[in-house]
Amino acid sequence: MLGVHLCPRHTDGDTTWTPLVTTPPIPEHDSAHAVQGAAAAQVLKRFFGTDNISFETCSLTLPEGQTCADTSPVRRSYTSFTEAADENGTARILVGFHFRHAVDEGIEHGRHIADHTVDQSLRLVSRQPPRVF
Repeated sequence: MLGVHLCPRHTDGDTTWTPLVTTPPIPEHDSAHAVQGAAAAQVLKRFFGTDNISFETCSLTLPEGQTCADTSPVRRSYTSFTEAADENGTARILVGFHFRHAVDEGIEHGRHIADHTVDQSLRLVSRQPPRVF
């Protein structure tokens, strides 16, 4: 089965699976969450000139006792901006809001949006010291 793209009509559903939260009545278009995460990751990657920057973060939206403001926050570690963006998108599948296609398309569109924004809006600043008059 290698190389075969599986979609919902080619798989059997797991009747015991339930989403972490109630699935909202939203259309199965690009995941906005995935678009935003991928756009942020791509801008950071372009700004720093590399994707290989390790970092750690925590959440403000986890249940009480696990947030950044709590004494024992849940922390996530990443080795790249892309890794964080991919996990961000996958979370929308695990929570029951989207299928893989919406996340993959959202990530791809987010990267394109970021590249366009960087190319059109960010300008290199001269590395030469300012002239004194």
